[in-house]
Order: sequence, then structure tokens, then C-alpha cells
Amino acid sequence: MGQTEGLRIISATTADREAAMRIAGDAMISYGIEPDFAGLDCDLGALGSNPKAFAELVATMDGVITGVAILTCMADNAGKLTGFYVDPKWRGEGVGSALLARATEAGRAAGLSRLHLETWHFMKAAIHLYERFNWTRGADPPPGSGADRTYDLIL
Repeated sequence: MGQTEGLRIISATTADREAAMRIAGDAMISYGIEPDFAGLDCDLGALGSNPKAFAELVATMDGVITGVAILTCMADNAGKLTGFYVDPKWRGEGVGSALLARATEAGRAAGLSRLHLETWHFMKAAIHLYERFNWTRGADPPPGSGADRTYDLIL
């Protein structure tokens, strides 16, 4: 893991939205995914004012936004991790680990029983991080969901 001195995980505001969408959009495009901030990626498009989210987090390194994570509510006392992205310049520096840990804490603090996420098989660094944090692979989502894998974490 890299250097985390100067790293802060804070609640997102609408002023963070543009930087978070740039990080997420650049990552999606690098994987051949077209960002859809009004549709499938709407949680990112509403960052800082999303009524569905109970935790909207950004990682900052010396005041620069380096990552984003959003938790929304699902049925059955579960939360969904959406919009989890780290700027490629900061991958391997502890940003993703810190964001994922804080999101997990937020889920526990909200009294949730589990967290769920959807991802793509080619997002190997993220999958490695999830598995390192004891997320377990679930059933594949239906076609058209915007992903091809699911992971769950029992809280």
C-alpha cells in the first residue's frame, strides 16, 4: 500500500460532483464503457444531493479529489455501493482501501446487515480490493444491468 499522509475521506458536496464524474468517466471510458450520469450512473450525476444516498464520500489528497464512493439503500436492510472509483494516478496509494473502509463503517453505522455491489470482471484492481476486504462473489446480475458480477459483504 502507498502513502496515505494527507488523505482525508469526507462527505461529498455538489461542488465535488464535477471532479468525481471526471474520475469515474475517465475510468469507464478506459474500460470501453460509456458513462451515463443521467441513467445507470445517476448516483454519480447527483453527487452531493442524491436523495437515495445515505453516504456520499470523496477521498482527497492534500485537497485534491482522488476517489469517490456512494452508498444507497436497498430492500431487506441492505446497502448498495455505487460509484466507487479512484483516480488512476492514486491507485495503489491506499485511497481505495480508505474509501471502502469508510463506506463499510457507514453501512454498519446505519444498521445495515449487508452491502452489495455490481462490477465488471475486467476491473481487476477493484475486485482484488473487494476480495481483500472479505466481499464474496454473488450471482451474476441480469444482462443489461451495467455489470457482469456482484459482490456482497455481510456486516
